[in-house]
Amino acid sequence: PPGTTHARVYAAVYTPNGSPEGTPPSVGLFDDLFFNGNGGTVQELFVPAAASAPGQNGTQWTTGGWIANATDTTLTVSAALMPEGTNNIDRLVSARQIATIPPRGSIRIEDVVAAVGESKTGGGLYLSAKADTILDPPLMVVTTHTFTPNPEGAGTFGQGIPALSPGTSGSKLLPGAVQNSDFRTNVGVLNTTAWTVDVDFIIRNGDGVEIASTTWRLAPYEWRQEGLPSFGVTDLANGSIEIISEEWVSYQGYASTVDQNSGDAVFSQAR
Repeated sequence: PPGTTHARVYAAVYTPNGSPEGTPPSVGLFDDLFFNGNGGTVQELFVPAAASAPGQNGTQWTTGGWIANATDTTLTVSAALMPEGTNNIDRLVSARQIATIPPRGSIRIEDVVAAVGESKTGGGLYLSAKADTILDPPLMVVTTHTFTPNPEGAGTFGQGIPALSPGTSGSKLLPGAVQNSDFRTNVGVLNTTAWTVDVDFIIRNGDGVEIASTTWRLAPYEWRQEGLPSFGVTDLANGSIEIISEEWVSYQGYASTVDQNSGDAVFSQAR
């Protein structure tokens, strides 16, 4: 139906004479699709983390964004927040229009969470761009800035987080896991499929020794983020985090390492 953001595509295999006899249909699962229909083109992107909410040690996180139109036609951009603890398919289907961008134009959105009608919360961010003509991708290029006010005065501290295609499957690695009096590390995963998935975590110290592991079960398009203490890790320097999923799963994994004093943060995409 209109607004659907996932599809199962069935391909029938035929013999040279055009008969399907003896060649039962096969099923193919596709990822990172650009949907063409009704004379137009749609591109979908996902930001693995966005917020408009307070954090630890007096931080107050806000996500702003820049969206650039990469085409010679007008784009309509819609968005939806994907929070924790819920099946978010309906949110994607009913994504809110947040911008109309002229050909080759660009805009800034001061608070993308507020723009989709949410407040005092966080989650993954879904973005959809639609053009009224059939075009080659990309339609839009997006980056975001999640920041907190400088506790010492003017300005902010924060991190840039890109908007990407749905993601890939399998095993990915995050370096730079730190948990001590100077820095804390948050770990997050955004499920970018329409199925419930299990994601495994293995945390290792600098010597490569496993010190903690756990599994998260994520609903369709669900986001979840936890600090290392929730994994049972309260003291770690130079660690790494391995994220493992089944081969058919599409997800984005990341870590955010935050300065305990200033709130300055470094974003790392799992690779």
